[in-house]
Amino acid sequence: MDAVYGVDAVTHRWNVSTFEHLARCKQLLLDYAKAEGFDYVLLVDSDLLLEPTTLQSLYSCKVDICNALFWTQWTPTEPPLPQCWLAHPYGLDGLGMTWAEYSKALGNNELVRVAGGGACVLIKTTALDRVSYHPRLPLPEGGMWQGEDRTLAIHAERKHIRQYCDAWPRITHCYHPHQRTTEWLDGAWQDLNAPTQMYAKLGDWVNVQLTPLEDPQLQESIDPRARTLRCRLGGAQLAPELEEALLNMQVGEKLIVDIVIPSGHMVYPPNTKRAIMVELVDARP
Repeated sequence: MDAVYGVDAVTHRWNVSTFEHLARCKQLLLDYAKAEGFDYVLLVDSDLLLEPTTLQSLYSCKVDICNALFWTQWTPTEPPLPQCWLAHPYGLDGLGMTWAEYSKALGNNELVRVAGGGACVLIKTTALDRVSYHPRLPLPEGGMWQGEDRTLAIHAERKHIRQYCDAWPRITHCYHPHQRTTEWLDGAWQDLNAPTQMYAKLGDWVNVQLTPLEDPQLQESIDPRARTLRCRLGGAQLAPELEEALLNMQVGEKLIVDIVIPSGHMVYPPNTKRAIMVELVDARP
């Protein structure tokens, strides 16, 4: 095999044979997970450092394909950019968003719909009959098109499976040689393994999942971005009942909260109460 992989002071070097090899390896993992009856597959590149709650955040999003966001300075002269894209093969404008809007959403730790991603991705095995890494699709020539993650992304697009980017996890990409020294890695690990915060205070970021309990059809059809809440407590327009509950919950706890629907709601009459399952997935300053 003539696969090439190299790292230098500027960037990484690949060729089509490298993508072919990676596609085969990843497909073997997907096939094994499906054969063994697993619920999800988590694929993580070997040059990523993940904070301990990364998998928990991805899983809580409850979508078929969820990529954990990270930022990389692909070359020394470029600004850091996300690995998830909005238009093929690597466009950062698309799906109704400009780059400015996309960047702002990522900076706010939101769950964002994307056209593709990779490197750290959680895939639900119920989607594996419709998406695959191998055989790779006959896409246009050029490295940006030939990567195995593009094949998976376009399969998903053609089968109407939406991909998402979870901007909550903190992930470090050890992309350049200086980021692979013992001293640099020790510092990165120390930052990522900071003690987990068990309670949220006003001003803290919270990662919350909301599940309507009295409207089963709504629960199935609601956009994942609407039931995945990321905000600073006290800085968002939350229902008072919800904010009060979050200030008294422990990370990992679930609680049923009765929300009073305000006047002017498009669906429910004024002062209607609705029970919502609230899960505090994570919190941090």
